[in-house]
This record gives sequence, C-alpha cells and structure tokens, in this order.
Amino acid sequence: MDSKFELIFKAVEWEDAWEIDESRCKLLTIEFLCTLQTTDSEVSFRFFGKEFSFPWKNFSELLGFPAQCTIDVDSAIQDFDRNKF
Repeated sequence: MDSKFELIFKAVEWEDAWEIDESRCKLLTIEFLCTLQTTDSEVSFRFFGKEFSFPWKNFSELLGFPAQCTIDVDSAIQDFDRNKF
C-alpha cells in the first residue's frame, strides 16, 4: 500500500509529505487517506478517530494552499484508477 501512496503523492506533487520518521504520524496519514471520501461539493475523512467534512474551498485552505491556488486533481491523477486503489 505504501507504494500506492508514493505514486499518488508524486502525481499531486506531495512527495515530501509521505517521508515521516514518526510512526504515529504515518498511522494518522494512513487513517486520513483510507477514510478520505470526496464528492463534487465536499471532502470528508476521519482523523484521530473523529469524522470531519469540509467544502473543497475550506479544505484546500486548511491544507495551507492560497485561496487563489487551484489544482485540477483529475488531470494530475488521470492515469490512476481510483476504483482499484
């Protein structure tokens, strides 16, 4: 499964986000990614065992992206089959 995460992070240019030495951080990252659900209007996930849901705009700002920053995720991961993941 780690190799799949590396492929995804490389596609969206988050390569450095995955290399974490602390085992708890890695487990939280896996919890987040394994529970991540998306719709056209929002993103939901679990973190520290608690459910979260945010509109896309708020989610990208919480990640630290500038409000004017946009990325076409579908284009960035066009060769990745989400259903097989």
